[in-house]
Amino acid sequence: MKMRNRFKILLYIIVVLIILATLVLISLNFASNNTKVEHKTIEKIENYNYVLKDRDTDYMKELFNNLKTTLQTEEVNMEEYASDLTKIFVADLFTLKNKDNKYDVGGLLYIYPDVKENYRLNVEDTLYKYLIDINSKERQKDLPNVTNVEVISIENTTYTYMKEKLNAYKLNVSISYEKDLLYPNYAEIILVNSDNYLYVVSFKGVES
Repeated sequence: MKMRNRFKILLYIIVVLIILATLVLISLNFASNNTKVEHKTIEKIENYNYVLKDRDTDYMKELFNNLKTTLQTEEVNMEEYASDLTKIFVADLFTLKNKDNKYDVGGLLYIYPDVKENYRLNVEDTLYKYLIDINSKERQKDLPNVTNVEVISIENTTYTYMKEKLNAYKLNVSISYEKDLLYPNYAEIILVNSDNYLYVVSFKGVES
């Protein structure tokens, strides 16, 4: 009986160790495949919350400099501001090549604070849904990289949020990529003006 009890205890210990080892391996694998990388800020725009990161593409750096020039003038041209902001937002959102994983959502910096969380969840569940972690061997080789955003039209409008009418701009843009991977070639963006600070409140991407 004693031998049988010892055998049961030993078997129980072995099973527990196997379960613990499996859980550790799963957690380590999950951590390695969902690593949150801290990207260094290399430039800022004074009096605004706009920053440029070291992982941003050359095209985004060009757009950032254009935005910075526009915002550093004595009297900011709001239509130019809207145009520059829309271009960098679209480039950041639709460039997946430099993103870490599906949770590394582009364009968040330019979103209206009250809708930021909805925007994040929407992008994670749609545009970024199948973006595999950058550390995984399963990572896609071909991912979209925006090389040009052209403003087709811009108009003054109003946008109603929580029963409040806000001054806004509606822009239609065309999008070019390093490689055509059937991502949206056109988009409609709406920006609202809050104390002369523009935010994206709505976007719709359309494939050609």
